[in-house]
Amino acid sequence: MPPIVLLALQALFLLLLYLFVARAVRAVLRDLRAPAPSTRQQPPPRQPAAQRAPAAAAPVTGGAAAGRATSPAASAAPAAGARRGRGATPRQLVVHHPDAKPQVVDLDGTEVRLGRNSACEVTLRDSYASDRHAKVFPHESGWALADQGSTNGTYLNRHRLQDAALLSAGDTFTVGKTVVEVRR
Repeated sequence: MPPIVLLALQALFLLLLYLFVARAVRAVLRDLRAPAPSTRQQPPPRQPAAQRAPAAAAPVTGGAAAGRATSPAASAAPAAGARRGRGATPRQLVVHHPDAKPQVVDLDGTEVRLGRNSACEVTLRDSYASDRHAKVFPHESGWALADQGSTNGTYLNRHRLQDAALLSAGDTFTVGKTVVEVRR
């Protein structure tokens, strides 16, 4: 090859190398300047309903007790009359996205699906959420939350959800790294 071609290739390679290093430094600087993630404290977990209720009470599916099903044959629907202490029927969900402003979703009688899929009513930009992660649906005694077979699970009041569970105002659940607050 003629020396001029080798010199041109060498200059092109050096230019590409400098561009790569400049972009890498820019990405690191952008990450350093970004605001720190929220260090907001989560409220302490509520006592399971079984510890607050008298011993003769029927088993409850909901809230903090939702992650501890007593039998694998437990139904997918929440138990009727399984309201917890606060007892307020939820009317809104406040979705706290990790990198965006909170989103308020009104519970108007229709199912609300959460996930990365654009067909979901609440679309998440969260790499820890599944395409169809969880759903909030109307139930005869209020609103219920169910995991849709997600990889990382759905946590209601810091307890992994095994079966559908009734929601009350004041509950929080996480879908990936997204925190959802249940409001009256």
